[in-house]
Amino acid sequence: MRYAWGLVGPIARGSGSDYDVRKYFPYCGYETYDFKVPTATEGDVFARYRVRVAEMRQSVKISRQAIQRIPPSGAWACDDTRVVPPPKDKVYTEMEALIQHFLIYSQGFTVPAGDAYVPIEGRAASTACYIVSDGTNRPWRVKMRPPSFMAIQALPTIVQGGMIADVVAVIGSTDVVMGDCDR
Repeated sequence: MRYAWGLVGPIARGSGSDYDVRKYFPYCGYETYDFKVPTATEGDVFARYRVRVAEMRQSVKISRQAIQRIPPSGAWACDDTRVVPPPKDKVYTEMEALIQHFLIYSQGFTVPAGDAYVPIEGRAASTACYIVSDGTNRPWRVKMRPPSFMAIQALPTIVQGGMIADVVAVIGSTDVVMGDCDR
C-alpha cells in the first residue's frame, strides 16, 4: 500500500521501507555522516511512533557530527553580491550596497532556462520542489510535493477495519499538516 499511495518517511519506514532521500540521493554532504535509517515492519501507529523516536536519536547523532565539523573561524556564507544581499551596516552607509539590496529583494536574480527537481528529507518525510525557469528573474512554474498531501489521501485506507477511537491516533501518527496539503 505504501508504494501505491506514494507514502514516504515514517509512514513507509514504519511499514518496512528503508527509503530516505539522504541515503538514496545524498545531498549537502549527508553521505559523509554516520547515521542509520530506522525501520519497523508492523505498519501501525506504534511502529510509526517507534520510527519517529529512533529518527530523533539519529538526528541528534547527525547534529553532534555536524557541530564537530564547524570550523572555529572562516567564511560561512556566499560572497557573490549578485545573489546575496550586502551586510546591513553597508546598506545603511553605502549607496551601492543600498541599491544592490533593493535590486535583490525587488527583482531577484536571473537563472538559466531549464528545470530542476530537488527532494530533501524534511520534517515529516521526503519533501520535493520542482521549478521551471524560462531564463528570467521569475520562475515559470513552481510545484511543491509535501508529504502531508500523500498521507491525507491514504488515511481512509489506513484506518479501514480499525476502530473509530483509533482514528485520532492514526492521524497523529501520520503527522498530517493541513497547511501542507494545499500546495
